[in-house]
This record gives sequence, structure tokens and C-alpha cells, in this order.
Amino acid sequence: MAILSRIQELATSQNTNFKQIEKAVGLGNGSIRRWETNSPSVDNFKKVADYLHTTTDYLLTGRDSPPTVSNIDPELENIISRLSDLQIGELKGYAKRMLEEQDIFVGNSTPSNGTGGTKKDSTPPVAAGSVAL
Repeated sequence: MAILSRIQELATSQNTNFKQIEKAVGLGNGSIRRWETNSPSVDNFKKVADYLHTTTDYLLTGRDSPPTVSNIDPELENIISRLSDLQIGELKGYAKRMLEEQDIFVGNSTPSNGTGGTKKDSTPPVAAGSVAL
């Protein structure tokens, strides 16, 4: 997906359009559409990303920068950096289930849900169209 398509998709999801974005960030009429043939300035590109509550990385590549974790195994970091946002969400759910199972085996009979209560269902929700691990 090209940059303009990502901007259009985000604009539509936020009930706005190119003209409104351009006006809000101080760009001339038609500026964003011209990015199809002329590269925008970094400042203007950043303004549009900020307005759409996203990152320039997402607008350029379709992916946000992967989260960083200190002292992470380089091989694991490489694997995570290549996953889609959906796959990262699934990986988080899988890791949480692993920790919950570890808690159960160590002697904590009911894993905590992080709010001081107990968790009734240890299976995290799965995004539509995805496969649970």
C-alpha cells in the first residue's frame, strides 16, 4: 500500500479528508495528493502523521517501529521486528498464557488479571480472521 493510500485509509477512519488535513496542518490545497509524484518535506510529512495520530514509519512502510526491550536476545528481537501488528498481538497473548500457566504450576492457583482480581478465562480474545495459537 502506498503512502497516499495509508493517509486516505486513516483519514477515512477518522472521518476527515485530505482537504481538512491540509487546512489543519497549514498545507496548501492539493499538497498531499502531489506527494504521489513529489516527495514532501520531512516537516510537512510529520505534521500529517501527527494529525492522524500515527507515526511517519507507519505512513512510509505500513508498520510502526517495533517496541524496544532492553537486554532482549538479538535473535528474538529480529523475529519480533518482522511480525505484523496482528502477529505481535497474538504473540503477546501467547506469552501471557505461558506466564499464567507458569504461575499455576508454581502454586498460584488463580492467575491475576493485573487488577487485583482473579482471571475467569485465561484465553485472551483473538482478533477476527486470526487463528488462536
